[in-house]
Amino acid sequence: MLALLLAVMIALCFPAWAQMPDFSVPTLSVCAADEQPGQADAQDEAADQAGIPDERPVDRSKTGRDRAPIIHLPVVDTPPVLDGDLSDPCWRRSYHSDGFWNCDQDRAPDQRSEIWLCVDAGHLYVASYFHDTEPEKIHYEQKKRNGDIWTDDFIKIHIDPTYTQGGNYRFHVTPRGTMKEDIPGGSDAKIEWRGDWRAAGTVVPDGWTAEVAIPWGVLRYPKGQSEIGVAIARHIPRTDEWTAWPDMGAGWDNKEWARIVGLRLPHIKRPVIFMPNVQTEWTEDHFRNNVGLDVKHTFENGLTAVATWQPDFRNIEDEVESIDFSYTERYYRDRRPFFTTGSGFIPGGDVFYSRRIEDLDLGFKVFGRVKDTDIGLLHALTFGERNDLATEVRHKIDDNLSCMGQYVRRDVRGDPLNQVFGTRLERYEPKGCGGLWMSTNFSESDTRGGAHGNKWGLHLDRWRGEGHWGYWAGYEAVGAHYDPQDGFAPEVDRRGPYVGFSLWEKPQDSWIKSYGGHISWDRSEHFDGTLFKENYGFGANLVRKQQKDGLSLWMGWTDRPPNYDHTIRLQYWWGEGELHKGGHLSCAWGDRASGDYVRYTAGYQWEFVEDFYGNLYYERRKSDYWDLATEDEDIDRLTLKLNYDLDEEHGLGFCMRTGTAGTNAFLTYRQAVREGEDMFIILGDPNADHTQARIAFQTKWIWR
Repeated sequence: MLALLLAVMIALCFPAWAQMPDFSVPTLSVCAADEQPGQADAQDEAADQAGIPDERPVDRSKTGRDRAPIIHLPVVDTPPVLDGDLSDPCWRRSYHSDGFWNCDQDRAPDQRSEIWLCVDAGHLYVASYFHDTEPEKIHYEQKKRNGDIWTDDFIKIHIDPTYTQGGNYRFHVTPRGTMKEDIPGGSDAKIEWRGDWRAAGTVVPDGWTAEVAIPWGVLRYPKGQSEIGVAIARHIPRTDEWTAWPDMGAGWDNKEWARIVGLRLPHIKRPVIFMPNVQTEWTEDHFRNNVGLDVKHTFENGLTAVATWQPDFRNIEDEVESIDFSYTERYYRDRRPFFTTGSGFIPGGDVFYSRRIEDLDLGFKVFGRVKDTDIGLLHALTFGERNDLATEVRHKIDDNLSCMGQYVRRDVRGDPLNQVFGTRLERYEPKGCGGLWMSTNFSESDTRGGAHGNKWGLHLDRWRGEGHWGYWAGYEAVGAHYDPQDGFAPEVDRRGPYVGFSLWEKPQDSWIKSYGGHISWDRSEHFDGTLFKENYGFGANLVRKQQKDGLSLWMGWTDRPPNYDHTIRLQYWWGEGELHKGGHLSCAWGDRASGDYVRYTAGYQWEFVEDFYGNLYYERRKSDYWDLATEDEDIDRLTLKLNYDLDEEHGLGFCMRTGTAGTNAFLTYRQAVREGEDMFIILGDPNADHTQARIAFQTKWIWR
């Protein structure tokens, strides 16, 4: 059934994948290397004949596509040397702009920024010169690729390779040259699997520079693609200022990104990529060896297919569940590579929660964007036990309106077949420094031989930018028999409205870096009219600029028969904007579930010496229930993590968790290289309650 469904979907709707490969030499029909864009009459005439739009600058009197600049990029014969030095001849012949704008506050930037762009048959090249009147305050601590760079200065290059305002690639570079990329829909961490690119950065007396080379081959686009969308952002962490090119005025609108035209992106015959992996495990009483295989191929229409056979998830450190009190199951993200790859195209939320699939023998995915349609399909099979299918199709009706359909199927031996059908209609309108989101959704579950149930809702969210109150409101109804068994719907038999207001501000020329607050209310009733729960919430926070610390307060009241809860939480933190430095203290107290409740947390992170850093976190909760028949709870946990980065590609780690549930400690060695064999060795078990006498070895490599 899966093969038939996939064949019909691709062959009827997207037949381009079946075309014969084009073995022609890659070309780019843009201006010559020694010509500035738009300067040659012959080039303009050729462009007119080819139907390529004329160049135009940003039109600030308009919005949307009519505002976006149209640009022809020069083709260069000699690529730049990526060292942060902008003296390469290609940059003198490149497109240049300093037209950055602060979209959050609709004003000119505090610091001047310049960029240069050019192309050749294999790459898009970007250079930046970010001037800074306080160069001694430029921040660049992170060294590890795809690590936490949010406390550093960085450039972020957005690329929409199909120019359809869908999922976009994001490439980040810091002044140190540390790189981070975000792949649309998510991807495995192995660099050769994701696609590699190059960059360099350096600090100069009046700012910092970066040079970036992005191969066309790392982008997914259909054969014959001739234009892309590009936007470039600059982040200054000490002031939390974001500026962007091109000038989009108030707010960030991907319809106003620069439209790079006149390209005939090279046809790349993408090979099938194989990633074998071997996992070996020794314990006190057994030896286990597992050989697995991942396979990936990107078709000519931009869709990507991924298959996995015999994946081993035992060495992946799972999310650590909180010991805080909760009436229902908590939602945790899934870290397993097969499920993270392309996850943005697969159903999520209440209809499909991938953690419901604990293990599998064979998995298959197809995902990507073709023209104005996003497609995602996941099939997971455990031989003789279960068969899970999840698919989503999202279509962009116009620039602001999209519709979506979902289908999830769970077939487990011994259980009735469970299916979920879902649909959603969404509309987004940019408005000033913010926007207006509106959506409606409906989904229905069906269990063979059992009851049907449904869920529907109406939602509105208005963000008005810094210094203005935003709001959200909606109505949601979940039937008593709604049962998406592969999904996440912990609370059913409820219906009711919700509303909230929020404010966030970053004042200029003040000792305050930012402050904000929110108030919210929601009420749900059972379908028989009795109260399910009613919540009131209030929160506020303030961050100081020079001291790099902050304070937050939250108060909540909940009427959830037969309980009436009220909680106050106060938190102080320090080291704002510092990597591996700072900490927090938090205390929450009140009444929960008909009992006295108190919870403390404390965290501290520090760097012993360069590349050797640690993190200490303590959590304790006490619940003294008024009903003497209910056992009181006093639970705590201390977590210590130590990491030593041998270099950018190799590192050692130690983790210990000890508390009421027991003590577990484990050691790790990581090798994540740009090319070659990735390796992971672990002494212990990252997901056990108690320390295990266990050695595990995992390695994976790419074969084309």
